[in-house]
Amino acid sequence: IECFDKGQKLYTACISQADGAHRYVQLSRRNFVLRAGTQDLCLRISEEHDATTQSMTTARSDSPPCIQKLRTVALCFLHAYCRCLVRFPRASIAFYVTVVVILIGIGWRDFELEKDFSSLIKADGDAMRHRDAYLGALGSIGGGEQGRKLQQSAKEYPPYTDDGVEDYWTTSQVSNTSVSDAPDGRRLTTYVYVRRFLTMIYEARDGNVLTERALREVRDFELRLRNMPEWHALCAVGLEAKRCDPGESLIAAVWPTPVKPNDADFLSQVIFDGRGPEMLPLPATLAYMKRKHDGSSHDQTSFDVRRYLPKDYVFPTEAGATLPATRAIRTKFQFLLGIGTGDNSPEEAKEMKEKVTEEFASLVKKQVYPLVTRAKDEYDQIDVFYSGDVISGYEVEQTLMLDILWAAGSTLFVMFFMWYHTGGLILSIYGLLVIFTSIPVAYVLTPVAKTNIASFLSVFVITGIGSDVIFVFTDFWGQSADHDEATEARLVYVIAHAGSACLATSL
Repeated sequence: IECFDKGQKLYTACISQADGAHRYVQLSRRNFVLRAGTQDLCLRISEEHDATTQSMTTARSDSPPCIQKLRTVALCFLHAYCRCLVRFPRASIAFYVTVVVILIGIGWRDFELEKDFSSLIKADGDAMRHRDAYLGALGSIGGGEQGRKLQQSAKEYPPYTDDGVEDYWTTSQVSNTSVSDAPDGRRLTTYVYVRRFLTMIYEARDGNVLTERALREVRDFELRLRNMPEWHALCAVGLEAKRCDPGESLIAAVWPTPVKPNDADFLSQVIFDGRGPEMLPLPATLAYMKRKHDGSSHDQTSFDVRRYLPKDYVFPTEAGATLPATRAIRTKFQFLLGIGTGDNSPEEAKEMKEKVTEEFASLVKKQVYPLVTRAKDEYDQIDVFYSGDVISGYEVEQTLMLDILWAAGSTLFVMFFMWYHTGGLILSIYGLLVIFTSIPVAYVLTPVAKTNIASFLSVFVITGIGSDVIFVFTDFWGQSADHDEATEARLVYVIAHAGSACLATSL
């Protein structure tokens, strides 16, 4: 029998039973008496001391034998673990650091952020899979002949497919008259390009965007976009430059540029590019566009006024009638970034694709995004809303970076409060390092292709939970001095009590 009699404080006694097992109890001096001439330890536990002296380490007689053995094994392991920590503190720290570094190094993968907010409503279940299958089948049916043509193009040019990358790979067949070795001096060349979109919606602050003042601000904003050197360069190297300069814009029709007529039968001729010196009357312009679109058998997409105005907008039927007010108009810019022809090798096409996509991303991040975010302060009549490739995801990234800065501020506050509570700056700093180590460990242990936006809430959550765990452990460490002065015994007490209290929240 190992009894530690040191006054009225509680200490651990290891009792050897007849069956060779061991059990541990916590008791004070007045709670036990060693009978002379016997090997029995008689416990006198009073009601008032029952809750304090019988700790969770006591093997209760009413517990099943398997539970008693499990507690005994756990307690023996806890004593051995704490003994190792006391004897080899530096080696223990080095061991844990090595394990964490190896785990992160082995499981680390390229970080990819899921910027689609619709992914937040998706769940892993049969209902969601059935819904996705239905929407996929519905889209395939809606594609019709065009969908089958795109599938055929993908079969004809498999080197240009890039699984896992959400790009719009499109082929276009045009006549190439510079090839003289063909039988008739002409042949069809397949151009492969990446399609990128930018959509701007201009909303009037006074409720009507079809006023001259509002349209002039829209024109000024779009000219600032189109006059960017990087914008002009990408449009020049792409196919069908008019899709991005001037783009599908109502401004292009309202401010046309007059040019010299090519045909003597015409008195005047204009180019709808939005760079003209004078504004045409808006009712006449809209009427001309509507008549041009409705009366033509060819594709006159740019004259379809429904692409610029809301769906519920109603045109006046009487000549000379006042145009109804509308709150917003839309402009769509489309970049067809060529990456080669069907004669290029897959390596050349891939290299060119990376080049043009990086140039487009640089244009959006460094030029377009700062301009649209400043538009609210620079214009009095309109507000500019935007969406499209790169810019939507980049806005999410900027928002997350701002949130992380708020998290950094809260972390500094927690560190100073921990310093005040624990009385140790080093303990506070290393405690936070241990807390945030759980984030990369959780990342490598979670097998997902993309990281959801909601996962960044873990920065705030882990700061609160982790700091609370540190407070619990430091408080129990202070209380352990009332039970024993030995470091090993104090560690056993802290882990047994604080560990069980924080187990649920930590997991």
